[in-house]
Parts: sequence; C-alpha cells; structure tokens
Amino acid sequence: MCHGIWPKSGGLCIGLHLLSVSPGSRTGTIGVIIGERDWWGKGVVSEIREAIIADSFERLNLQRMTAQVRVSNLASVYNHRKLGFVHEGTMRSAAVEADGTRVDMLVFGMLRSEWLARKERSRGNGS
Repeated sequence: MCHGIWPKSGGLCIGLHLLSVSPGSRTGTIGVIIGERDWWGKGVVSEIREAIIADSFERLNLQRMTAQVRVSNLASVYNHRKLGFVHEGTMRSAAVEADGTRVDMLVFGMLRSEWLARKERSRGNGS
C-alpha cells in the first residue's frame, strides 16, 4: 500500500508512506519518503507513521512491523526508537549513497504486543 502525505492545511502531496504486508507471516514493512525538504523535522513522519502502525496492528491484525534505515539517517533512527521500534540488526554495506559510497542499513522491528503495551502505558499516563 502507498499512502500519500498531504499538509493538513491543503496543498500538494509532500511525500509517500509505504506499507508492504506479508499475509502469511502477518508482517508489515514500512518506509517513508518526504520529498519536500521544508517539511523535514516537523513531526510529519512521526504522526503519519504512528497512525499507520496503529492501523496495521489494530485493524489489519499484523503481528510484526519492520523497517530498514540508512545508518546515516539519524532523524529516522530517532523516529523509529521514539515509536518503540527495537534495533534488531545491521546489514553491512547494504545500500549505496548517491556518490557511490556503500553504507550500512539498520533493521528495526516491533511486535504487536509491544505496540499494545506502549499504547496502554500512554493511556495510563494520560497521553
């Protein structure tokens, strides 16, 4: 599935959020592209990613979510950890930068039970 991301105030699409589902294992893999640099660092990715993860675990009944992040993308690493993802491994030299440099990819994962426990803790804190 591909979800377009539009500003709440209207206007043109600023990016895409991708969700690939493996029905047999009930696993979803997510990714995001924000093409408009003016929107970087404004919480757009966290907001949309949180909504898609909630929908995936609660409505689609997925059991696991995964994501891969370039080791150099510190904002994305932070975003995944903030949402409760766990670093599960590193794929060495798995991606190529625009200049041809090879970089590591970090693999993150989250289980449905972890998401639901996080949601319950948030409710208990009044969040």
